[in-house]
Amino acid sequence: MATHYCTAADGIKVAYDVSGSGPALILLHGGGGLYDRRMWHKTGYVERLIDHFTVITLDIRGNGDSDHPTTPDAYDIHRINADVLTVADDCGVESFSVWGFSFGGNIARCLAARSDRIEKAVIGGVAFGSSIPESMTWVADYIAKWEPIIEAMRRGELAPDDLDKKDQKVYKHSSVDVWLPIYQAMKSWPTVEAADLLCPALVYVGTKNANACNLLKADESAIRAAGVRLIVLDGLTHLQEFNQIDAVLPVVIDFLKG
Repeated sequence: MATHYCTAADGIKVAYDVSGSGPALILLHGGGGLYDRRMWHKTGYVERLIDHFTVITLDIRGNGDSDHPTTPDAYDIHRINADVLTVADDCGVESFSVWGFSFGGNIARCLAARSDRIEKAVIGGVAFGSSIPESMTWVADYIAKWEPIIEAMRRGELAPDDLDKKDQKVYKHSSVDVWLPIYQAMKSWPTVEAADLLCPALVYVGTKNANACNLLKADESAIRAAGVRLIVLDGLTHLQEFNQIDAVLPVVIDFLKG
C-alpha cells in the first residue's frame, strides 16, 4: 500500500492510497481516533472492491498519516469536503462514488449534498439531520470533560501524566487533542436531509445501533420519498456495521453497480 500525499488549500497534507481499476470509489473511515484508511484494507474491503473499482482510501485530516491540526476551524466541513475533492483531483478523477462509515458517513452525506461530482453516495451508520443529534449526549459530555483539560495542557498547567490512569489511557489512545476540536467543529456542521442529496444514495444501519436506527426509521417516509435507499441490517451494532463485511459489502456493491 503506497502512500501518496496532496496538499489542501490551507496547507494541510492529506494522505491517501489507490488500488484496483474501474470507476472511482473514495472510502471515508470512521472516527473517534479508532479508525484510519488502513481499516478498509485490514477488514478486507479494498481487496474485495478492487475487481470492480479504482478504490481510493484517504486519511481524513486529523487521522492516520494526514496532518493533525488541533483547532476547530481546521475541521470546518467545507475544508474537509475540499480535502476529498483535492484527493480526487490529485488522482485525475473528475467524478466518483463515495462511501463513508460513521464519521466518514457524515462527511459523505455533506459532500453528496454540495458537490455535483458525486455519482453515488453510501452512508453507513449515521442518520440524516444534525451531525450530532441531541440524543448523542455523550458528545456534549466529552466536550465538557476534555475542553478544560486540553486548555490547561496548552497553558502548561497540566501534563498527561497528571491525569488519572483511566484518562491517561483515553488521552493516549483516542487522540483527544484532535477529536475535541473535531467534535467542537461538528456542532456547527450544517444539517443534511435526504432531500438535499444531489445523487443516488444508499443508507445502511444496524438494528443494534439504536440511536441512528431509531432516527432513520422515524424519518423513513421522507428518506424513501427522496429516492434514497434505506437498508436495515438485523442484529448489527455500530461497530459491526463496519467489521461484518459479509453482511455489508454485498448490499453496497449491489447498489454501486446497479
